[in-house]
Amino acid sequence: MVNLFKNKEKRVRTGWKILFVLVSSIFLDSVINSVFSLKVNNKSLFGENGFIELLRSPSLFFIIVVLFVVLKVERQQLSSIGLCMSKKSVWHFINGFLYGGGSIAIVLFVLWCLGNLTITNSIFNPHFSDFEWVVLFTSSLFPGVGEELLFRGYFLNLIHNSIGRGWSICLTSLLFSLIHGGNEGYSFVAFTNIFILSVVLAFVTIRTKTIWTAISFHISWNFLQGSIFSVPVSGRETSGIYGIKLTGNDLITGGSFGIEGSIVTLVVLVVLAIILMNITSANNWRISRTINI
Repeated sequence: MVNLFKNKEKRVRTGWKILFVLVSSIFLDSVINSVFSLKVNNKSLFGENGFIELLRSPSLFFIIVVLFVVLKVERQQLSSIGLCMSKKSVWHFINGFLYGGGSIAIVLFVLWCLGNLTITNSIFNPHFSDFEWVVLFTSSLFPGVGEELLFRGYFLNLIHNSIGRGWSICLTSLLFSLIHGGNEGYSFVAFTNIFILSVVLAFVTIRTKTIWTAISFHISWNFLQGSIFSVPVSGRETSGIYGIKLTGNDLITGGSFGIEGSIVTLVVLVVLAIILMNITSANNWRISRTINI
């Protein structure tokens, strides 16, 4: 608690930076969406094509604002937020992708074993015609990159340098979970799951000194849910090559929020946290210092 009362000026400056980035992102998102929502004679001026949908993605503005602030306002290198480029970064990316996809696969498998999940089309008959490339970007790629740059890159670094590592993990995780609060089906279990997942990704980012593991984990986590198994991603409907039907108590299936709101996911995340923290604590994923945290 002592750290909270030290260097007040630096803490205030950190708070203003966080507020500036959040407000700028929301402002850009609102302006662009308002422009693309313009209608003439009740007909959309810009239409509803895939490219327009990409430009309406909130996570895209996280990417734009964070990169602008880091490179142009603070005049820092991208390595300062964990975007280091090295051979080991490739392995970190692969590790994150495998852990993210593997975690979702385990959750789906457990739900299937419990009788709460059925696949509506044969595993050998994927419906590639139902795959939407726009969903790939708006539900997986943009959120995976944008949200990680914002929370595990920029905010985590700022808060750590201001009030310490523990507070930076807790506060960024709390904020990350709360921004999903307006999504369909958001619940206490969903809040808890997203908070734990954020803690895991923050811990791994600090230990590895790179953000690539968190980015690939996030992309893979969302990709399997949305583009492969058509499960709602944080309350947002998706379309994938396999149809999934979830039945039973919302506490088990996650309800309209998707499996991120399931207690099965909660158990898997707790186990994942223990595994990853042990791995990183054993220095298996450490690389040379490139990130300020």
